[in-house]
Amino acid sequence: MATGPGSYTRAMRSLSVNLLISLAYALTGAVALQFTVPPGYTAAAFPPAGIALSALLIFGLRSWPAVYLGSLVVQIFASWPMLGEPGWNPLGLLIVPLGASLQAVAGTLLARRLIDLPNALDTPRSVLRFLGVAAPVSSLISPSIAIPALVWAKVIPVSEAAFNWWSWWAGDTLGVLIAAPLMFVLAGKPAAAWRSRRTGVAIPMAIALVLLGLAHRQVMRWEDQRVEVQFARDAEHFAERLNKRLGVQLDVLLSIERLMAVSPDVNRSEFGEFVHPWMQAHPGTQSLNWSPLVRHADRAAFEERMRAEGLDGYTILDRDEKGRTFPAVEHDEYLPNAYVEPFANNRNAVGLNPLSLPVAAQALAKTRETGLPVATSAIRLVQESGSQLGVMIYRAVREAGNGRTLGVISAALRMDDLLASAADEGAATGIELCLTDLSAASESARLSGAPDCQSAAWIDRQVSHRTRIAFAGREWELRSRATAAYLDTLRGWAAWSTIAAGLLATGMLGALLLITTGSRRRITGLVEQRTAELEAT
Repeated sequence: MATGPGSYTRAMRSLSVNLLISLAYALTGAVALQFTVPPGYTAAAFPPAGIALSALLIFGLRSWPAVYLGSLVVQIFASWPMLGEPGWNPLGLLIVPLGASLQAVAGTLLARRLIDLPNALDTPRSVLRFLGVAAPVSSLISPSIAIPALVWAKVIPVSEAAFNWWSWWAGDTLGVLIAAPLMFVLAGKPAAAWRSRRTGVAIPMAIALVLLGLAHRQVMRWEDQRVEVQFARDAEHFAERLNKRLGVQLDVLLSIERLMAVSPDVNRSEFGEFVHPWMQAHPGTQSLNWSPLVRHADRAAFEERMRAEGLDGYTILDRDEKGRTFPAVEHDEYLPNAYVEPFANNRNAVGLNPLSLPVAAQALAKTRETGLPVATSAIRLVQESGSQLGVMIYRAVREAGNGRTLGVISAALRMDDLLASAADEGAATGIELCLTDLSAASESARLSGAPDCQSAAWIDRQVSHRTRIAFAGREWELRSRATAAYLDTLRGWAAWSTIAAGLLATGMLGALLLITTGSRRRITGLVEQRTAELEAT
C-alpha cells in the first residue's frame, strides 16, 4: 500500500479529531456528574451522549473508539470513591462504555435512515426526525446495557435499577437535544451550511445553559435547606427522648435520696423493693446502689454487720482503672456499696468503694459539697462483661438539720443500653447517633456510638446535627448524621422535575433555533440567487 505525506497528514488529523472527541466527552461527562439531582445515580442531562452521536454523524462510524475511551474515563471518575470496596466489580467499568459506544453507532445508523446525510437540519421534518425520533430511540441502548452492569458491579442497588434506567434514558435523550445543535454548528458538514448559523444557535443556547445552571444551583440550595431542616427536626426528636430519659434517671436518684434521708434504717430487702419498679421501667440502668459513709475505725464492725445480713464474705473493695477489684487498703473513710440492686447481676459491685477510683472520687467530692447529682466521665463498670462504656451518677444523702453526709446514692448506666431505643429507631430511619462527653478529654469523650465517633471527621459531612445536653454537672453532646438511605427517602421529586423541565425546554430551544436559523439561511440563499439571476438578465 502506498503511503506518503498526504496519508500521514490524514492519519494525524483523524487521531487529533478522535482525541478531541474523547476529551470533550470526558470533560462534559465529569461536569454533568457534578449536577446529578437526587434521587438517582445519573445526571438529569448527559451532554456526552449528544457529543457521541453528533461526532459519529459528522466524522463517521470509525470514530467510535473515541466515544468508548471518553466514556471509560467518565466511569472511572464516577466510580473512583468505590474503587477497592468489598464486592465492587471493575468489569462494570468496561461494559458501560461499550453501551455508550453501541448507542452512538445505532443512533448514527438510525439517523442515516431517517434523514439524508450530510444534512443541514434546516427543516422541521429533518430536525424532528433527528431530535424527536433518532435521539430518544437510540438512547434506549446505553441504559439497557449499563444499568444491569452497574447492578452486577454493586454500584447501583437492585431496588433502584428501574428508576436509574429511566433517568439514564431521559438524561441521554436530553443530552442529545442540548449538545447536538452545538456540535453541528461548530463542526457540522458541509461547513458552509453551518458557519452562518453559529451565532444564532450557540449564543442563545449558551445563555440558556448559563441561566439553567444558576437555576440548578438555587434549586439544589433550596433542596439542601429543606433536607437539613427535616433532618434537624428528626435529630432533635432523638435528643428530646434522651433528655427525658436522663431527667427520669435524676428523678429516680432524688426519690431514693429522700427515702434514705428520712428513713436511714431501711434494710437491704426494703431497698430492693423500693427500687425494683424503677429498674423495670427504665432499661439502661445497670444498678442502683446505696453506699453509707464508713470511717476507718468502724470498718470492721460494718463489714461484720453486712455479713450478718446475708452477704457472706462481705469486704470493702478498691478497684483499678481496668475494673479489677481487691480488698481495700486503709483509708480515712469509705463509701462501700452496701445495697446493690438488682443483686444477681451486680455481685461484683457489692462492697466496692468508689473513692478508690480517681474519676469517681472527683464526682463524689462534688456531690458531697453541693448535694446535687454528679456524673463521672466514661468508665468501665466492674460488672461489665462486654465492651460497653458506663457512667456512674452519684447523689449525696445528708442528714436533716445538720447537713452531715450519711452516704451516697448511685446509679450505674450502661451507655449503649441507655441510647439503644433511640439508636435502633435512628438506624431504622437511616440516622446514626453518637453520644459524647464534651467535659472529657477528646480520646475518652465517646460514651456510645460507633468507634471514633467523637472525632471531627465522623460528624464532618453535609447533613449532620449536634445537640448539647447538660446532665449531672457534665456537658454531653448527641451527634446525629444522615446516611445515604435516609437522604434517599427524604429527597423529593421537585428538584429533579424542575431541572429536567428546564433541560427539556433548552433542548426544544435548540431544535427551534436549528429550524429558524436554517430557514433564514435558505431564504437568504434564495434571495441572493434570485438577485443574481435578475442582475444577469
